Amino acid sequence: MIPVRSYPLNSYLLRRLRRPPRFDAAAKVIEEVYPGEIVATPPIYMMPGDFEKITAVQHETTEEIERIRVEGQPREQGATRRLIYRDVLATPHGFYLANCGLQLSGGMRIGELLRARIHHEPKGFYATSQFSLRYFGHWLREALPSTLLKRPDEALYLPIPKAWRHAQSYADALGIDRLSADYVHFDEMVFADDLGHNSHQRARVREIYDRIQALCGESGAPGLYIRRGGSGAQRMLVNESEVIAALERRGFAVVSISDSLETIWKKAGGVPVVVSMEGSHHNHGLFAARPGALHVTINPADRFNTVFADSVAVFDARLGTVVAPRAEGGYVVDVASVLELLDRYGTPSVRL
Repeated sequence: MIPVRSYPLNSYLLRRLRRPPRFDAAAKVIEEVYPGEIVATPPIYMMPGDFEKITAVQHETTEEIERIRVEGQPREQGATRRLIYRDVLATPHGFYLANCGLQLSGGMRIGELLRARIHHEPKGFYATSQFSLRYFGHWLREALPSTLLKRPDEALYLPIPKAWRHAQSYADALGIDRLSADYVHFDEMVFADDLGHNSHQRARVREIYDRIQALCGESGAPGLYIRRGGSGAQRMLVNESEVIAALERRGFAVVSISDSLETIWKKAGGVPVVVSMEGSHHNHGLFAARPGALHVTINPADRFNTVFADSVAVFDARLGTVVAPRAEGGYVVDVASVLELLDRYGTPSVRL
């Protein structure tokens, strides 16, 4: 029998010899929780001619998908499934069977694994995918709702990257009871294939949203701007100070992703409008703003992405975007276009 501690190294060596199996092909049992379905999404508000400014899209999407999202065309959303594996080593970077690694993100720290204590559980539930291990927004919109698929006899394994202090704050605030060990050997483990934004997944996102809404309260501000800073993929907004000054004249509150979650919630709670550079940090506003809010993303022209289009209906929200062309040092957005978009579509919503 292969020692469980050697599963990552063993899978690495085998991967050099043969193609690893798909994550669903490696499962012993697959249970369909909810079937895939065609879902319509609301169109995205854009200024005339802005779509033509796009020069490239984010690598996880395509121009065709982005056009469908902008136009609000129906899209097929995948099924939600519980995949059952046996004899699994769960790690903060994915999980391993004796012959393969699945849902991997980032490199395995072999030295750390060799020194670490490996906790053991008979049954468990692995709540993150390779995307939610890589992007905070996917962790918040997908991993947290996936935890609601866990059954009472399954121990929850919800890894949180150590650099994501806000993620830890969300887990603490929501009272999520999860295993504290980084490395866990499960006799049987469930992984949720839960990336499809079907009705079942949306209902669970809404449940997380309602719980966060109860914690946020009301800031009373007419809008919020979220400073992205320099973390993650570089999307520096060169004229950000000009954008902020224009919004502050309208009474907008301003937060930074370096602020504590408590500070962000205090200023973001119940706002009717959120404006920010596109990125995972906007999810703070997505979950804290009131139902019906307008969310405006400033989108880099060479990495355009409207991933929130698949989620805004869950929050009874609306999505707008303004394209920012590349400039020296980052991107520059037309401030007048941002303000005009707010004037056209930013009628304050009423809390439902």
